[in-house]
Amino acid sequence: MTDLHTTSGFAAVCTHCGTHRRLAPVPATRPRGNGRIRSVLLAIFLGTALAAAWERFSSWFGHSQAEQAAEQDKEIQAMDAEIQAMKGTNDGPK
Repeated sequence: MTDLHTTSGFAAVCTHCGTHRRLAPVPATRPRGNGRIRSVLLAIFLGTALAAAWERFSSWFGHSQAEQAAEQDKEIQAMDAEIQAMKGTNDGPK
């Protein structure tokens, strides 16, 4: 049987003799189990990426808070020095 053609992938007609035959469905290109593995790997990848991003954000936010606290401490020390100078004593930190 030569010159077989398919209609919708399941039936074949021999152009030589005109007989009809049922074809087996074409197997999927990927086995069905790969979807689960891919989903798990995607979840692991996304979880790792989110954890790394959160760590970077937390680190940046911590540094920014520390810088803010240092600036506020300088301002507080300057105000304390002014108050001590107005009182006439200089008992503030040296």
